[in-house]
Amino acid sequence: LYVGGEEVTVLVIPEGTAEIGEYAFAGGQFTSVTIPNSVTNIGDAAFAGCSDVKSVMIPKSVAKLSETFPDAYTKIQEVVLADDVVSIGNQMFSGCSGMFSVTIPSSIATIGESAFEGCGGLMSIAIPPSVTSIGADAFSGCEKLKRVDVASMEDWLNIEFANAAANPLN
Repeated sequence: LYVGGEEVTVLVIPEGTAEIGEYAFAGGQFTSVTIPNSVTNIGDAAFAGCSDVKSVMIPKSVAKLSETFPDAYTKIQEVVLADDVVSIGNQMFSGCSGMFSVTIPSSIATIGESAFEGCGGLMSIAIPPSVTSIGADAFSGCEKLKRVDVASMEDWLNIEFANAAANPLN
C-alpha cells in the first residue's frame, strides 16, 4: 500500500475511523498495526496475509475480534489486547509461529476454537480468572508452551475445556 507515493509499513489507522472492512488491508506489507479507540469493529480477514507484522495494538473499543484476525501473521511477536475485549475469536492467532508470549486481559471470558493453534514459538501464557471456556484445539501445536500462569487452582478448575488440545498443559 502506498499513500501519497510513500510505502506504508507502519500502519496507524486514523483516529475517528469507526470500522475496518473485510479484507481492507489484506496482503499489506506492514511491520506493525495500531488501531485507534474509535474503531469498534474489524471485519473478517481485514489483515489476511499480512505476514510481516510483528506487533498489533488493539484498543478497548473493539469488544469482539473477528475470526481469522490476524490471519497469516507468521512473524508476529507481540499482541496487546485492551482490557475491555471480551473474547478471543476462533483461529484468531492461528499460525502466529513467531509469537512467544501472550497475556490475556481480565475481561476475556472465552477463547475460541484453534485460537492459538500452530503458535509453535509460544512459550508462556497467563490465563486470568475471567476465562470460563476454551474452544477445541485452542492450543494445538504449541510445542514450546512450558509456562501457564493462573491466579488460583479454583480458577483453573472452573474452565471448561472443549477437548484435550484446548488445554494449554497438553
